[in-house]
This record gives sequence, structure tokens and C-alpha cells, in this order.
Amino acid sequence: MPAPKVASPDFIGPLKPTNTGNLVFLELFTAENCAFCPAAERNFNDILSGEDVIGVSCMVDYFDSGKPSQVSRPFCRAQQSIYARMMKTGSVYTPQLVINGIGQVPGHDLLKVSKAILKARDLSRAPLPLVIHPGVEGGSFDIVLPALRSSAAPDAEKYILRLITLKKQTDISVVSEAMQRRERAPHNIATALVEGGLWDGLRTVWTVTPPVNSGGDSFIVMVQNRTTAAILAAGQYDLPAPE
Repeated sequence: MPAPKVASPDFIGPLKPTNTGNLVFLELFTAENCAFCPAAERNFNDILSGEDVIGVSCMVDYFDSGKPSQVSRPFCRAQQSIYARMMKTGSVYTPQLVINGIGQVPGHDLLKVSKAILKARDLSRAPLPLVIHPGVEGGSFDIVLPALRSSAAPDAEKYILRLITLKKQTDISVVSEAMQRRERAPHNIATALVEGGLWDGLRTVWTVTPPVNSGGDSFIVMVQNRTTAAILAAGQYDLPAPE
């Protein structure tokens, strides 16, 4: 994968995020035809309303009804498969809540979810919050990547950069009948993925333009350890409403 595009050296902006709380990054894997997913989505939506939480609801395509889906995405299945290999959970399943890339619980089990979230707020393992600014070019954004190491080395670990556009609230009326039976609309549904390539962990700025036709009204950026799948940094930005 190509290296991230770096902003001009005269980029001016804060190098420290304004939010310095103990961040938790959540990925909820659900499916349209999934009996326990509405309960998991309720838990997820409630958690998103709290402070220092970034979350994406990623709908997989392996439980679709056979008709074209408005919300499932192949990249959700690919990401969940990575976690299945890393965590040795065996086969993939829904609803699965992955926390900071290194822990997972059934998303509909509120007690297990609550305990896992509490455990994830360990400062030594919490992802760093990212600073995101509108870029110079129209539609672009500058993501300030803090240093994860002091110097480069030929054999140094590389980190994966990803941007995912989100629909903050799904319009139930335009999706499948199975989705219309949901008690509450799923929040932060993933709509598109932008791969940012590999980053060497030295402080820089990644300039990226989210796809305008993705149907998303927000986006998240995640920095992931290629070896352990741990989420090392993350940020979210709400896109301006179209004029």
C-alpha cells in the first residue's frame, strides 16, 4: 500500500488533541437478518452517547437475505475476519463488539459489554485521540498523526491507516424489511472505506479526501497495529451539511 500523503511542512495546527480523555474505540459487527442485533444496536447507541467513545457499526454481508443490501459492506466482513484470526475466536458471528481492536464480546450482552468497556479504559492501552482539521484543498482533511516512536528504523513496525465514512443515523424506511423491524435505527453505520496505506509511526500529517458519494455525514480515522490489530489512535469528524 502507498505511504500516506503528507501535508505541506508549513502546516499550522495543534499537535495535541483538545480532548484528552480516556478514549474507547468500538466496532460493532451486525447483520440484517440477526435476531440479537437490535439489542446490540441499542447497547451501542447508548454507549455512543457517552464521553470519549468513538464507534462504527459495520454490517457484514454473510447473513443478507439474498437481495441487494443498502447497508452491508464487504470490507466489514474483511475487517471482522482479521479480528477472528488475531483473537482466535474461530468463526465470525454477529452481533460482535470489538473494543480497541484487542477485545471482543457479544454485543447484545449488556453485562459483558459494560465490563469490557470499563476494562478498556485502562490508560496504558487506550487509543490516542486524533486532531482533525479541514484541509487546504476543497473536501480534504488533515489528520495530525502523533509520534508513536522517537526515530525510524528499517525494521520498525508499520501501522495501518484507515478512514471510514459513516451515516450517523440510518433511515429505516429505505432499507430491507428485516432492517425496518429494528426497534431503533442503527447509528454510525459504515458506508465507505478509504485505505491510507502504511505509516512509520513518526509524527506527520495525513491529508485525505473522504468520498463525497459515500452517503456518509461523518467519518472516523483509525490507526491500527498491523501485527496485533490494536487501535492505537482514532478520531471522528462530522462533515458539514450540503448547501
